[in-house]
Amino acid sequence: MFAARSTMPSFAFLLIAISSLSVYAQPLRGEHGARAADEQDDSTNARFTFFYASSELNSCGSVDHDTDFSVHIDSDEWDGGAHCNQTVTVQYGGKSASAKITDQCPGCPLGGLDLTVELFTFLAGSTEPGVIQGSWFYSS
Repeated sequence: MFAARSTMPSFAFLLIAISSLSVYAQPLRGEHGARAADEQDDSTNARFTFFYASSELNSCGSVDHDTDFSVHIDSDEWDGGAHCNQTVTVQYGGKSASAKITDQCPGCPLGGLDLTVELFTFLAGSTEPGVIQGSWFYSS
């Protein structure tokens, strides 16, 4: 007699096949890894940190000041400076503020922003938290 042979793939094979599909579910990125235009509308649960401004020119050709409401965006969103001097609305804890993009933040995660110390303090009440989670979007 012939041994019964299963035509169904093994469970392990199915598990590997399904998990490999998640690689293809990632959003497509344009040149320099930038998000597609429809992804740039909003970043919720974004990581916000703060920086102290220096007297040096930022990547957009101006000088940040601690008292400015300026942000540095993550390297993927930076897209070679395509968003220099654009305005974003930043929200945290029921507060909202407009800020200008002046540089990239190489250490920020995707969607994360580095805020001037004044902007961070306005939103969080102080620099004590160090890191907060908020949302932001490009202003019209």
